[in-house]
Amino acid sequence: MPRSKTISRLVAAVLALPVIGSGVLTLLSGRGGPIDDGPFLEGAPVRASVGGTDGVFVLTSMWRTSVLTTGRFVSSTKRATVQYLDLWRFDPASARPRWRHRIASGPGGTRTGFRVLGVAGGKLWYVARGLRAASLEDGRTIFDTVALFARAPSLRTTFPQRLSSLRLDTAGLHVQAADGRGWRIDPVTLTVTEEPARGPWDDAYSAQFAGRVPKAETRAGLALPAVVFPASPNGYRMANHWEATRWTGIGTDAHGDSMRGADAERPRLAARLDGYATHEDVFSDFYFPEERVRLWTARVEGAREIERRLRDLQPLPKSDTFLQGGLLHDATKLAGASRALPVRLDDASVLVLSRARLDDADTLVLTRASIVDGATRWSARLPLSILTAVMPGERVLVLHGRQYRPHTRDTPRDPNSDAHEALVFVELATGTVRHWFLDLDHAKMAPTSP
Repeated sequence: MPRSKTISRLVAAVLALPVIGSGVLTLLSGRGGPIDDGPFLEGAPVRASVGGTDGVFVLTSMWRTSVLTTGRFVSSTKRATVQYLDLWRFDPASARPRWRHRIASGPGGTRTGFRVLGVAGGKLWYVARGLRAASLEDGRTIFDTVALFARAPSLRTTFPQRLSSLRLDTAGLHVQAADGRGWRIDPVTLTVTEEPARGPWDDAYSAQFAGRVPKAETRAGLALPAVVFPASPNGYRMANHWEATRWTGIGTDAHGDSMRGADAERPRLAARLDGYATHEDVFSDFYFPEERVRLWTARVEGAREIERRLRDLQPLPKSDTFLQGGLLHDATKLAGASRALPVRLDDASVLVLSRARLDDADTLVLTRASIVDGATRWSARLPLSILTAVMPGERVLVLHGRQYRPHTRDTPRDPNSDAHEALVFVELATGTVRHWFLDLDHAKMAPTSP
């Protein structure tokens, strides 16, 4: 090799050393950019109509950590973490956010003290570093604890620390003060009046499990948050749907045959001469076996639950089988009802929630099936491993949940942290699925300033 080329290569290598060293230091010190943790959904999502336009509202928190390296010869590293609180409004039709409004930011911060109370008076009511009411059009704050204390000075020292002491219903926002006095905020006029104390309160979210009156809520312009089951894989599945004259169920062939008296191991049923099953014999609404199930139907006789009898019980002829499937519901109950109702579409079909597999590659599957003959209209795999909220709608079903990140069998998974948090939008007519991962897609929508 000529001596001139050797010298040239040595010079090039020497000149490249600072660049290589700078790259190594950048990788080691994290100067390539800040690291985001989140956003995470706080409280529960709310679905409400805004001027006739559908919207889903969520509150999120996020931490951004920056690594700063100082010193030319002897370097020192400092980490600075800032928490950001944002409100979002998503458009179910497009599966994208319409706006993202930054509520507050500051060093440190925790994931406690947050709650979404619901929509009332054309405002989103929530708790995040104090009580707030936000505009549905852009997320800006239009009422807070400062305004509340100006209207009711005694609340400056008695405002409750327990989130369960705040409740939103058709009459407005109720505050149970620390001194036992009750207050009501009119969500439209924002007037504050004292009201009789209501005694001990249950948790605001558990109150949603009481009977609901949708017509009264609609007249009052009230939209409550979705019911959230943070750790229940079966929270939004049911096996039995009772109507006045018809029962629809989903279960194993073995159990279905036993109800028809075809199972010799259950002689109490097999020996029946009149050929009926009762409400005690149906599939369990609390245990979903890791087996394939199908849709069943029967005629119902008897008005009272204890008197109900199933006649002509048989599997729906065109029903597919579903792995650990159940009828999808949103966990809310109507007043006077003993259980939730499944999501019904055009009065002739239901949604079946099932699993794709039983191993680590498992995801959830949603199927629209007829309750007349069991035929599948569409089936779609969801980008979810666990479901935590269901928000029905006329055209688009909105779901919230988590999708586990891939991992090896030797690496244990933490479902609370090792997952992507997602809003999923399913077109009910076609089964088309769109999604927004809060932790991956947040950079696509920059927040507006508070």
